[in-house]
Amino acid sequence: MNKPDRLQSQNIAGLAETFANETDLDQLKEVAIALSKPGAITKAAALPRFRNRILQLVDEAQKGAASQRIKAIPILWRLRQQAKSLDRTITDALSAPMNSLASATGTLSDPTDRLYFAQALTLLNFSGRDRYIADFVVAEGQAKTHARLPATIALIRATPSLTETFALLRDALRNSPSETQNPSETRARKLIRILESIGEALRRTDPHVDDAVGPAYAALLQTALGGEQALERGTRVELTCRGFETLIAFIRPNFSLVREAHSFDGIRVLHRLFAPSRWPAETDDARQPAVKLLREAIILLAQAGVTDSRLVELLTLTTDAHASRAVLRTLADEARGISNEVRHWLETGQLPAQFSASDGVQETILEQADKEIARAFRETMQIKLARDRIGDNLLDVVRQSEMLSLATKLLFHRIDDLAQHCQAVASIRNMESNLHAGDIVEYSPEEHESDQPILGSRLVRVASPQIVRRVEGRALRVVLKALVVPNE
Repeated sequence: MNKPDRLQSQNIAGLAETFANETDLDQLKEVAIALSKPGAITKAAALPRFRNRILQLVDEAQKGAASQRIKAIPILWRLRQQAKSLDRTITDALSAPMNSLASATGTLSDPTDRLYFAQALTLLNFSGRDRYIADFVVAEGQAKTHARLPATIALIRATPSLTETFALLRDALRNSPSETQNPSETRARKLIRILESIGEALRRTDPHVDDAVGPAYAALLQTALGGEQALERGTRVELTCRGFETLIAFIRPNFSLVREAHSFDGIRVLHRLFAPSRWPAETDDARQPAVKLLREAIILLAQAGVTDSRLVELLTLTTDAHASRAVLRTLADEARGISNEVRHWLETGQLPAQFSASDGVQETILEQADKEIARAFRETMQIKLARDRIGDNLLDVVRQSEMLSLATKLLFHRIDDLAQHCQAVASIRNMESNLHAGDIVEYSPEEHESDQPILGSRLVRVASPQIVRRVEGRALRVVLKALVVPNE
């Protein structure tokens, strides 16, 4: 008789005694499984030796070696799920501050263990938990698993805003290893699964959503377009559908976002999956809710006397030029409470001359500030990268001083807020970064600058990205040249 059969043949008292004596965590899990009969663990918990082993297991989960802790936590969660009498003991133990965990990827091969571990992440309390959960979610992203959704919910609850959730997932996805010959395809497939979980998680949670969430979401989508290898058509279609569904999932419940064009920045990224070709028919249903929201935003602003060409541009990207003009003409015919000037704009896409002149003066003033906005945008990106690079290590160093630890966390939070606000302002001006630090490019004085001699250097290495601005009907305009150094 093999061990599982022997365990199943034991009575509850025998299983409780076996559990109390077992030191190997893999074997201990098998005993816990054998105790999964209704009421069995509750009866076993009445025995002192069984409860003492639970306390030992709690100690292993908090202080044991990294691999042991990751195995102990799912066992505790399994027991917690099956016995109310153990709920408080285990909940308190898992909620207590503990040392940082090592990566769980590959350590827990059993899908059920990964599910229990993902559910436990809602309680675990350790430095760097939000980044750890983001890595876990991305590791689950390649295949459909039961662990990905509870981990995504845990991540949303662990972060101060949905903007930060998207930023953490972006970094984790960008840094995730790929064992395939097409890393871009693998990354895109992971993102599809992650978006699927985000959509479901948003229906079960109520995250804080700020006005920087649109650019943060666009940056997450951009990770799927960062590779050199082309994505398969089926992948692009599915990514487009999931991308639009997730966009609507966080914008629709937060209607104030609808009035800000940068909330829809993700549409620009998704459009690149097929540009310059038309959207495939398979994406029609997924795009229609976005068309409806953009239509509502345009008419809402129009009734307030505001015209926003960026929202019209997004409507055109989501449909096409002909369909967009048809929507706007319908709005002009049906809308009530709008001025003749705004109605004229809806019908023709242009304001009367006096209004256009006023807009032109305003645009000229804003363009004078573009360089400063771009510098702030680029500098905060670099500060955020530095914060991400040293954050956990710095927190480990200052952990011994509660005052320094709190001050450091506050500093990090302020850095994140500043970066988000600068990104939002840059997005309002349709700015985006181009090129990445470390990229090797052919030198162009129109697009690159350097404080080092580069004469004769055909190839240069990017030290700081270029900032460009999209202007409707024009080519990309370089606001700040990329800083480059000779490629030695």
